[in-house]
Amino acid sequence: MKYNSEDVLKYINGNELKYDPEVYEKNANFMLDVLRLTKDKKMIKFCDKELFKDSDFVYALMDIFKNDKLLCIKLSNEFILNNTGKYTIDILNIALKAQEINNDRYIDEYRLTGIYLNSGYYVLKDFIIKQLKKENIDMNFCFRIIQTLHPYNEPFKKYMAKHMIDELFESLDNLEYYVKSRYSHSSYIENIGVIQYIINLIRGTDEDLADYAEFHQELLFNKINELNKIMIEWKEEETEIEEEVYEIIEAFCEQYIDISIDTCLKYISKELNMPSLLDHTFESMNENLIEMGYEELDISDVTLDNVDDIEKQRLLNKLKKGIVLYIYNNKHPKQHEKITTIKNIRLLKNASKKQDI
Repeated sequence: MKYNSEDVLKYINGNELKYDPEVYEKNANFMLDVLRLTKDKKMIKFCDKELFKDSDFVYALMDIFKNDKLLCIKLSNEFILNNTGKYTIDILNIALKAQEINNDRYIDEYRLTGIYLNSGYYVLKDFIIKQLKKENIDMNFCFRIIQTLHPYNEPFKKYMAKHMIDELFESLDNLEYYVKSRYSHSSYIENIGVIQYIINLIRGTDEDLADYAEFHQELLFNKINELNKIMIEWKEEETEIEEEVYEIIEAFCEQYIDISIDTCLKYISKELNMPSLLDHTFESMNENLIEMGYEELDISDVTLDNVDDIEKQRLLNKLKKGIVLYIYNNKHPKQHEKITTIKNIRLLKNASKKQDI
C-alpha cells in the first residue's frame, strides 16, 4: 500500500481515505508516522494487533514514547511475554531499549524485562560458545564472534561485554583476595594504574573484549570503584604495618648497636618492597632539611657500620625473619592474634634463636 503525508493527516483528522482505515492500521510505517506526528499514545490502540508481533515496530514505538517510561516497560514486558522461551537479538533489543529508557533503575513493572536481560545473556553466550566449539575456534575469540555477528548493533555489544566482564570478576570470587594474594605491595597495581590493571585482567581472558572495554570504560565503572576502594584500604594497612616495622627496626638497632639504622631501613625497604621506610633514613631527613633551607645534620657517626660484611648480612637476615613473621601474622588476623609493638621484640628474639639463613 502506497501512502503520502496527506493520507496521514486525513487519517488523523478522520477524513475520507482511499482505503478503509483498517488497511492503513495494518501498515507499520503508516501508523508510526501517525504516532510520530501526534505523539498521542491513545492512538496506539488503533494499531492492528499483528503489528505488536513485529520487533522493529515495537522498538520504534518505544522510541517515539521514550519519555513515558511505564508505557515503554509495558510494551517491552508484553513483547517478551508473547515470546516466552525465545532468546533472539530482536527480543533482546526490545529489552535493552526498555533498560535504556528506564535508566537501569529497577521497579516492579520492569521485572519481566529485567529477568529476561539477566537470563538472556547466558542463553546467547551458550549459543556462541557452541558455535566456537563447532568451528574449533579458541574461546579467547568469544567477543570477536559477537562483534562479527552484529557489527552495527552497539546496544547488543555493550550488553554482552558488560555481562562478560561481570562474569569474569565473579569468577575471581573475591577481588581483594585476588590482588593481595598475587602482589606483596599495593605499589605494583598503583604503578600500572587501576584502569589499566582491570583491562589487563580482561585481556588475559579475551583480547577483543579488553580492546572494547578500553574504549568503553563506562562498562568498568563499578570495577574501577571497587578496586580503588581496595587500594585505599590496602595502602592504609601498609602504612600502619610499615610504621610498626620501623619500630621493629629501631628496637633491633638498639639491641645490635654495631649496625646502623640506615643500613637496616634500606635493606628491608628493598627486600620487602616498603619504599616509605626510606623516609626515615638520615639521608632522606637531610634532603628534606636542605629543601626547606635548613643546615644538614652531621650523621657520619651514626651511619657507619662497625661489623664486617658477613656479620652484617647475618644480622640483616635475622631482622628480615622477624619482620616477615610479623607481617605474616598481621596479614592473617583471623588465624593469628594481631601482634602488638611489645611483642615485636619477642619475635626478634625468637627469630634470633633459629638458624640464620
